[in-house]
Order: sequence, then C-alpha cells, then structure tokens
Amino acid sequence: MQDLNIEIARYSESRKSDWNGFIKKSKNSIFLFDRNYMDYHADRFHDHSLIISNGNRVVALFPANERDNKIFSHQGLTYGGMLFLPETTLTDSIEILKGIIAYYKKNGIESIIYKSIPYFYHKMPSSEDLYALHLVNASLIRRNASAVIDLRNKISYAKGRKSQISKANKYNLSIVQSENYSEFMRLVQERLKEKYDTNATHSLEEIIYLSSRFPGNIKLFTCRDQNALHAGLITYETETAVHCQYIGTSAFGREIGALDLLTDYLINKEYCNKQYFDFGTSADFSELGINIGLHKNKESYGARTVMCDIYEIKVN
Repeated sequence: MQDLNIEIARYSESRKSDWNGFIKKSKNSIFLFDRNYMDYHADRFHDHSLIISNGNRVVALFPANERDNKIFSHQGLTYGGMLFLPETTLTDSIEILKGIIAYYKKNGIESIIYKSIPYFYHKMPSSEDLYALHLVNASLIRRNASAVIDLRNKISYAKGRKSQISKANKYNLSIVQSENYSEFMRLVQERLKEKYDTNATHSLEEIIYLSSRFPGNIKLFTCRDQNALHAGLITYETETAVHCQYIGTSAFGREIGALDLLTDYLINKEYCNKQYFDFGTSADFSELGINIGLHKNKESYGARTVMCDIYEIKVN
C-alpha cells in the first residue's frame, strides 16, 4: 500500500459490519474471526480487539482480549494475530505492528501474547507478521505441533491403519452428514471424561448455535449401523483446509475401526479437493508438552508436523 498513514481504534459493536466485511476480503482470515463466531463467548473475555485504518479504509484487524494488563490474540480462539488484505506488503505489516504496540503501550498494557495463524490457512502467502515480530524482538514462548495432511501430496497410511479400515468395511456401517449434535456430543463427553477427566471446550448449546450460524463451515459426520452411533467427527472447514474440531467413538466403534473408516472417507472423498487436512494439536502438560501417542496416531494417517507458534512482545 502507498502512503500508509494508519489510525487505530478499539473494536466496538457499532463496527461489526466493518469488521465482518474485512474478514471476507482478508488474505489470512478464517471464519473463526467473524464476530458472529467470536462473540458467542464474549461474556468470558474482555475484548480489546483493534481496527486499523488508512483514511476511511480498514487495512488490518487484530482480534484480541485483555487480561491482567496483558493482551492475548485471542484466548477464545485457536489462532490470532494480525489480519491483512491481499495487497498488504512486508513494510506495511511492520508499520501496522509497531502502531499496535504503541497503542497498547499508551493504554497501559505490559505485553502482547501473539498466536500466529499457520500458513496452511492462508489464502495466499501471508507471513509478513512473522518478520515484523522478529524486528520488534518478540520472543517465541511456545510451539504447538499440529498434525496436517497435504492432500495434494499424500503419504500412505501406516499398516495398522489400513487393517482397521479393512476391518470396518466388514460391518454394515453407513457414513452420513448429520444434524444430531446432541447424540454425538454425548459420545464425545463420555470419552473425554473416561480418558482425560475433562470436558469439551464447547457446550452442546454452543455447538448447535455455531453450526446454525456457519452451516457451510461447521459440519458433523457420523458412522453408524442401524442400532447405534459408533463414531463421529465435527469438522471446521475453511477455504484451504479442514480441521477436526471434535472426534468421538464408542467402545465398540474403536473395536471395529469405525473412526478409521470415517476419517478415511473424509480425507479421500468428502474433502479430497481441499489443500490440507488438519488433525490439530496434541498439547498436554507433560515434560515434552505433547501427547506423543496421540500425535503418532494422527501421523499414521499420513499427517506430518506443522508448528503453531506463540510469541510474546514486551510493551513496557
């Protein structure tokens, strides 16, 4: 952009249409940054997002929340960071980041925790922010390892995965897109409690609400026989990738390979025209910071590792 003279304003509800209009044009945004998604849990986070303008034109957004004099981008979302237009250049991004830092410094913020958006969600090359972070001496404070399949250059499944799919094919299982989120989330919750003693990030009511607002992006696929649900998977679909948001399977489903069959269907049929299939991260609180067994399970489908990095910028 030429003659960039940025102005920075805090997001307010009155700017919702400006915000959502920009999301549709941005080269590195995904539907999670739409305010109809972000604001479903607005009561849990003190929003301090920014709108960056050049004259009357919005040129960047920064989804963020504030907590304890720190800015997070964003604690209620998997990813954050600066959102840019296709024409945004490297020098633009540097000026925008410096402007964001100056704004938060003026408002008494101590530091910014910046969650970068992985490249496979970009609609076109969009890593200008990483270089800008380098120039302001941002510190890399965490690396999350996501397991991702490049659907244009797939790796063969591990032998054990193939045998599970073959086993599942011997049963009379059907795979369909479903709207029965209640049945599926019960399956998810039972498994999370049993194995990890934890709860799903979203409540059933939230999942139903979000899927109704974003029916083209949030979908449920199930694998069952005439009697019961044996496996299911909620996907988050973007222009370039599909992400596995929730995975659930019954004890019998695990025995017969129902989830393997369903996942294989999604990879090779339902989403074969996407660029990437993202199983997500396997972070835990172990010494390594990752559940290696879970990550290897994802690798057995041919997924390989992509870093999802988190930085800290000292402001004051």
